[in-house]
Amino acid sequence: MGFRRNYSISLIALIACFLWAIPLVSLTTASPAQQSLARGKRLPWTSSRLKGSPEPPLPYEYELAFPHLRFNSPVAITNAPGNSRLFVVDVHGRIVSFENKRDVKSTDLMLDVKSGDPKMKQVYSFAFHPNFEENPYVYVCIIRAGGLDDGSRISRFTVTDMDPPRADPKSEVVIYTWYSGGHNGCSVKFGPEGYLYFSTGDGTGPNPPDPKAVGQDLSNVHSTVMRIDVDRRDEGKNYRIPPDNPFVDVAGARPEIWAYGFRNPWKMSFDRETGDLWVGDVGWEAWEMIYLVKRGGNYGWSVMEGRQPVHPDGKRGPTPILPPVKDHDHFEARSITGGFVYRGTALPGLDGAYVYGDYSTGRMWGFRYDGERIIWLQELVDTPLRIVAFGEDAPGELYFLDYQEMSETGEGGGGIYRLVPNPEKDESDSFPRTLSATGLFSSVEKHLPASGVVPYSVATELWADYAYAERFIAVPGDQPIDGEAGYPEGTVLARTVYLDQVRGEPSTRRRIETQILLRDRGNWRPYTYVWNAEQTDATLAESVGADLTFSIKDPNSLDGSIKHAYRVPSRAECSICHTDKLGTLLGVSPAQLNHQYNYGAGAENQIAVWKRLGIYSNPIPEKELAKRMVHPFDSSASLDDRARSYLHANCGHCHRPGGGGTAMINFDYRLEREATRLVDIKPAQGAFGLKGSRIVAPGDPFASVLFYRMTKLGRGHMPHIGSAITDRRGLELVYDWIAHLSPESSEAVRGGVGSESSASVSAAFRGQLKSTLQAFHEAASLPASSCTKVLRYLFSSTRSALLVSHVLSDESNEVPSEVREELVAIGTEHLDVNIRDLFEQFVPPEKRTQRLGERIEPHAILSLEGDVERGRRAFFYGAASSCRNCHRVHDAGGQVGPPLTEIGKKYKPHELLSTILDPSKQIEDKYRAYVAISTTGDVVSGLLIEKNSEWVTIKGSDGKVVRSPVAEIAQLTPQEKSLMPEFLLRDMTAQEAADLLAFLSALK
Repeated sequence: MGFRRNYSISLIALIACFLWAIPLVSLTTASPAQQSLARGKRLPWTSSRLKGSPEPPLPYEYELAFPHLRFNSPVAITNAPGNSRLFVVDVHGRIVSFENKRDVKSTDLMLDVKSGDPKMKQVYSFAFHPNFEENPYVYVCIIRAGGLDDGSRISRFTVTDMDPPRADPKSEVVIYTWYSGGHNGCSVKFGPEGYLYFSTGDGTGPNPPDPKAVGQDLSNVHSTVMRIDVDRRDEGKNYRIPPDNPFVDVAGARPEIWAYGFRNPWKMSFDRETGDLWVGDVGWEAWEMIYLVKRGGNYGWSVMEGRQPVHPDGKRGPTPILPPVKDHDHFEARSITGGFVYRGTALPGLDGAYVYGDYSTGRMWGFRYDGERIIWLQELVDTPLRIVAFGEDAPGELYFLDYQEMSETGEGGGGIYRLVPNPEKDESDSFPRTLSATGLFSSVEKHLPASGVVPYSVATELWADYAYAERFIAVPGDQPIDGEAGYPEGTVLARTVYLDQVRGEPSTRRRIETQILLRDRGNWRPYTYVWNAEQTDATLAESVGADLTFSIKDPNSLDGSIKHAYRVPSRAECSICHTDKLGTLLGVSPAQLNHQYNYGAGAENQIAVWKRLGIYSNPIPEKELAKRMVHPFDSSASLDDRARSYLHANCGHCHRPGGGGTAMINFDYRLEREATRLVDIKPAQGAFGLKGSRIVAPGDPFASVLFYRMTKLGRGHMPHIGSAITDRRGLELVYDWIAHLSPESSEAVRGGVGSESSASVSAAFRGQLKSTLQAFHEAASLPASSCTKVLRYLFSSTRSALLVSHVLSDESNEVPSEVREELVAIGTEHLDVNIRDLFEQFVPPEKRTQRLGERIEPHAILSLEGDVERGRRAFFYGAASSCRNCHRVHDAGGQVGPPLTEIGKKYKPHELLSTILDPSKQIEDKYRAYVAISTTGDVVSGLLIEKNSEWVTIKGSDGKVVRSPVAEIAQLTPQEKSLMPEFLLRDMTAQEAADLLAFLSALK
């Protein structure tokens, strides 16, 4: 297996180098199978060799633990001490109990939180008092509507009956409250010492990250794990603060805090044997984290997102940042759900392993940790479930919940699952490694489908950076399908992707990959085959995907060609959109298939043909046929239908309930516009500097975050999966749609506006565009001072810069080339990233800012000639200005780290670079960080300035000096991690890093 894996990667790299040098092949021509379709006859598909998986089977599979039970959006499951029952709460506030028997058929309502609190919005978790038989209390995390200062709360309810358990909703006693908004965390657990722990998030949405700057601020309770004593009371409180909490005596700190620096600690648990506290923290843009939480621990947010800097210059808390025990990048996971250390007996192979999962991809992992490192790690199972929570029963057996809504008629809903050993034999060697071995094509080289493989098309293609696609469906034998759940085992959906060798010339089109979805054991499994240089076959890509680069001839580029980056998606990336949770088959839907297609005997409705061929076994309801999607650039369709179809195809797979999109919007084409929560709604995930903006501001594209995100590149670009190039034609469509939305009447667009493009925008925007163009023309001939004023105005705000970028993207606007070049140069060098990202689209990919990122090759920096003066400016004022916060050069800078005035004498350039890239590799004793814990639990970290028989003096990273009597220091521990943060060069270019290195090397 190892040899095959390496071979595949090498082959993909070879393709990237030589693909364009090979003679072109023709696109799909009519095969005997297609000729049969033209005559109205469907042949059976009998040539399939697609079965199973190319990977060895995972060690476990999943099954319903209680097959007869379903719940409406369950979010937590637990047991009660001294009680054999299991308890589940749904997000709507209903806590039910049931007997822990596999054949149990019903549940008993214990508590309906909403019946006692009409303002209750959601319930996230709950826990029973550890001495439940004597103190029959249940503690519930409640989120109330309205984003209130006390909207998140921990409340106690009294359980009055025990057979079955019932609690009185009127018995609520509010124990603790905090602000409710965005990330609320709110996992509730009792620790081994009997204290109540609960988590809080940063209280906001994902963008911008941590706008309230609460992650490292101990004066508030956000981004923390709290610890309180609910059996005793301090004056004025319904709880007591344990005296050994770490920040009890820290001035300005909230004494309830046990640990801090979390983004959204959704689920946590205690190891029932060791008492260790484990937390799964939902990440931001790149990482998902698992933390072993220590007393007073700082887990980085929002200075760090796991290993990635977010606000590296941000103020830090009083204790050092601790790394995650395990993290997953977003190619593997998207929304981590913390689990439990397994201590049951049914799965001996998992004894002592921490088991956890991912809500978005449905995957689960386990690892063992010896206190210093992970000694065993394995993916356990790949599920189609939305893993929202884990729980234990009294004996320690593990369960997990699937978050699914229940219909009003009681259908659907989420279940309780458990792991069981996987009996499947390893047959991975028989899985086809080449496209020719799959049985999908009678001639792979000619791209002719096999008998029984039916081509099809969708009404609205998604934007894929100038890529094009052909689609096929193959159902084993001549079996029919009946809705998504009725697809027979072994059904395949295939999609071959092409790129033009010369942009805009279909005759130069070449195959890049063929993606397939295979129906296997009730789930859809994604695989990709990458085409070889000769265009004769394609090879199965590895599960991690691949990054390819092609040279594309483009007459509009300055050099006549551009480097086109192409991402072959990983299987986890495919599963983020193609998820069984919400309907895997994005293109095979009545709305997408309900249009004309020519199978060889003239254009005919595609759904009608599938019915006649017996592909569809049952008629499709008329209400599903009524809402057909359209081609976004079909001049016969209304502007609203075209724009809504485009947004559905490009955004709807994420932005729908449970789809993974963080904004509470829904791009489903079938919805009435008001139900989408798009128009005239304030953006919850960041406005990017657009003052007074809306997600869609009716009549005003330049106040619309949707339009801005589609325009920009970099972080926040939409769609963020499968696209790194601005779709200017689609952008113009959305521009016209927004401009035609009347601020006074949301029904204006439904009036059947036709195919008008930029020429039909409202008079107000005609005026804006005209004024801007006039300014451009004048700028070319005005005196330098006047020109500067004009340009300064045009780039004075995100809104005006968005207007400039829109004008530049419209090729019909004749902006003088010298003015265009100057505007692009100003935009791409602007200090405000919200403005700078708008102009990346006008620069060839290979000429865009190429930042170093996290995986830095030293030779990429050392091979460049640095500029000392540019490096000096970077050190003091620019990309590396955080250096001066700790290091002093001559009389300027901080005094926490070693002075750098003569650093060039001490180290050669490569040695200097090594200390920057790996600051913890070699630490001088006098600059080693120490953590001091006082006898009262106070924690201070920083440089050890002095230690004698009387005093311990420590200087923190903020320069603050703390001097403490030795008698008051309980523990003084040297740290292996440097105070100097890692990834300092991440957001710099190689040249900027070389300039910085040149400046430091010149300090002699």
